Amino acid sequence: MICGEYISRNLSDLEKLTKELTPLLSEGGVMTLNGQIGAGKTTLAKLVIHDLTQTPLEDIVSPTFNLYHTYNRDNLEIAHYDFYRIESEIELPEIDLNDSFTDKICIIEWAEKFQDLLPKDRIEISIKCIENERLYRINPLGKFGDIVNNRAKIENFLSDLDINFTELQRLPGDASKRRYYRIMSSDNTMILMDATQESDIKSKTGLTNGIDDFIKIQEYLDSIDVRVPNLIARNKIDNIILEEDLGEYSYTDVLTKQNYQELYNPAIKTLIHISNINHPKNIST
Repeated sequence: MICGEYISRNLSDLEKLTKELTPLLSEGGVMTLNGQIGAGKTTLAKLVIHDLTQTPLEDIVSPTFNLYHTYNRDNLEIAHYDFYRIESEIELPEIDLNDSFTDKICIIEWAEKFQDLLPKDRIEISIKCIENERLYRINPLGKFGDIVNNRAKIENFLSDLDINFTELQRLPGDASKRRYYRIMSSDNTMILMDATQESDIKSKTGLTNGIDDFIKIQEYLDSIDVRVPNLIARNKIDNIILEEDLGEYSYTDVLTKQNYQELYNPAIKTLIHISNINHPKNIST
């Protein structure tokens, strides 16, 4: 994960930096871009917006004169601001800045002009021109510092397993605090579960939300012939497990009037099979 200093000598280098930044912003947040005129703030902003929304690069323009532009894709909205022409804080309410901090991804050029108004959770990037290179100083603040540290932990875990991944795709979660990712490599995919934020306090069932009891449940289901993902690796210290990827489609993605019986029957049989077993009162022991 990019953190600290990064040198870009060409567009390819900058695109690599973009690929590191966009996962941080994919769930919302603020990225500020500071640097002299011509440093490349708008170029980086355009690449990030393009990567997140698939908006054609030629349709992403500098907001210097309009002060801000917005871009949308599905439920994601990006507000791209430029504070260069704003002289006073009095002008800021006119551009809906506070609302954008709450419900949009914000990219702000010349953000240092109103540093005190920025949220504490943000990614600060300063750009400096050095001959034919650009030096990017990247400072993740607040929750983004935690996200970067967590990403580094995941990358170290995969590196120790000699897994060279091409993409780390965040997946929708469940009711817990666990985070799920699809690990994309050149020849296959795997699912990574990060339970770093989970508590080890036992619930009424005698189980915790940590990975030990998660694995116990999985092993128990496997022992009674219920199909579960195969466990590939785990790190008990960092609360990470890597499992087989059973695919990205759910029932709602593929159900039709023609195939619902074919798909539902095995699921119903599995539920009946589970209900007919005399389960132990506490599988955590």
